[in-house]
Amino acid sequence: MKGLLHSKKFRKNLYKWLCMYVGVLMLFTSVVTYSKYVSSISGTSEARVAKFKLEVVPEGCDIAEDTDKSCVIDEWRPTEAKTFVVNINASFEVLTNLSLSYTVNYNDGFRVSEIVDGLGNEIEFRKSQPTEYLDFSIESRKLMGEEFNKVLKITVVYDPCFWKSKNGEACDPTDYQSIQNKKVYDIISVGYLANQMLK
Repeated sequence: MKGLLHSKKFRKNLYKWLCMYVGVLMLFTSVVTYSKYVSSISGTSEARVAKFKLEVVPEGCDIAEDTDKSCVIDEWRPTEAKTFVVNINASFEVLTNLSLSYTVNYNDGFRVSEIVDGLGNEIEFRKSQPTEYLDFSIESRKLMGEEFNKVLKITVVYDPCFWKSKNGEACDPTDYQSIQNKKVYDIISVGYLANQMLK
């Protein structure tokens, strides 16, 4: 081994191999470290925030005049139907898939009986489910860069026997009293999901 270290040729080759080894390590480290910056330069990953406003009010209720902003329903008799207006105002700068979801308070005996749009066209939904998703992706994608305005009218029935009869329980609507002072969020909640499609 001593003889090898004294050899000029061996030392020259050893220095070459050490320099190559250090060079490869530096190159590998720089590629791993800076790859995230290189990828962010080559493509954009910014999401443009959509402007979105969603209101749910009982039909005939004026939010501007309602100080509580909830439009309380004074009285609701069993099997009586009431309509809630859902106003959607949005602006999408990129292609966006929009879907709405609603959940009706079935524990207190409410169910959705009908959903129509602002033109009176009926929208299909599963009447046997307390939660449903409504897909408006086709409409929202067409309106990229424009205002998306949609009005839905959701008719809700106070029908405490509906869910009980689905479970096979005997029920008589006349056994139930009218309910009073119900706010919108006690009856139905509406949410939305807007998935932006980045190019």
